[in-house]
Amino acid sequence: MPEPDDDDTLIAGHGVVVRAKNGDVIRFDPTGLAMRLSDKVIADIALRLGGADDAAGAVRLKAHPTQDSPTDAGADDLLDGIDAWGVARDGDWLRFTARLDGAQGVRGFRRHITGGAIVGDGPGAVWGILGLGGPRAALANPGAPAFPHHIVSADDDIGAVGMAGIEAARETDRLEPLREATHEVLVAETILHWQIEKFAPLPLIFARAETDASASATDLAGGRAVENLLIAANNLKAAAANIGKRAKIAAICLDYALEHLGDDPLAYRDGMLAVMARLTAGLGKLGFDTPLFVTRFEGGLSPEMSHAVIKGQWELSWNHADHRLIVSAPSYAFARDAYDRPTDAARRQMAEMTAHAIAAGEE
Repeated sequence: MPEPDDDDTLIAGHGVVVRAKNGDVIRFDPTGLAMRLSDKVIADIALRLGGADDAAGAVRLKAHPTQDSPTDAGADDLLDGIDAWGVARDGDWLRFTARLDGAQGVRGFRRHITGGAIVGDGPGAVWGILGLGGPRAALANPGAPAFPHHIVSADDDIGAVGMAGIEAARETDRLEPLREATHEVLVAETILHWQIEKFAPLPLIFARAETDASASATDLAGGRAVENLLIAANNLKAAAANIGKRAKIAAICLDYALEHLGDDPLAYRDGMLAVMARLTAGLGKLGFDTPLFVTRFEGGLSPEMSHAVIKGQWELSWNHADHRLIVSAPSYAFARDAYDRPTDAARRQMAEMTAHAIAAGEE
């Protein structure tokens, strides 16, 4: 314990028990011990005690950023301009009821005390709908999803479409809203619309597609996109744990066929088997169950389309080892533009078929 300075001995019966660099922490005098607490600790105590007139035990939050806690914001700042009520502090999160944009209506939400995205606060696990493929898998409908607070992705400013195989994805345990609706996001939309219709809980869904420019299924299996998808799965797990929930991967959407340039059907099949094997092993190490893979049967409109890819998809459809694989629909069922890309409306229809496949896989 530090030696007392001159001030500590001026008055008999007064002194210091614990001293820190920034001053005395515990002092004593004839009346007992006196403890000096930081502004951050005082604010936290106030948050935990709340006000006597708060209804239903809700905690009234009036803490504001202090010098000791420059990144912590109070409810007044975090919920400024938001039609919210029933605000309560739950660990590092604010939980509240609010009327926000989106198709979800008035519901419970949460926001971290350091700021960031407002996310849906429903029961159950945080779901993951992940995607893997070539450049076509990055196609998206413009605009945010219909449930902007229930369909999110990793807080790395990348959005629903990943790193395109250019560099490694960043690890994070925080979430962010989305600016575009990829296939995976549209699948999540479909599922949430179903939940609304059934008056069922709305899960928080993590969506991310990773792609690269691999010229063959074999290259895809050993490429950066698979590595980044496993990072995305780890981010899903970390974000769920940060909220206090478990993570569950509903499906991995595979969108890689037309990009395969080989002329051997079995090479395509074996390459995709290697993709699924690598993902299954990697997810198993992270503690996830054996994933459900969903794909479409892609034929393409071009007369130059490789027949080997069509035959390879056929081989894969019936000979996919012990992997859980469902072919949701043939590509010719959906409208395409002159560049053989599905229209915005077609992408929604494709997502509905994938959602039905996921539901069938769950059963």
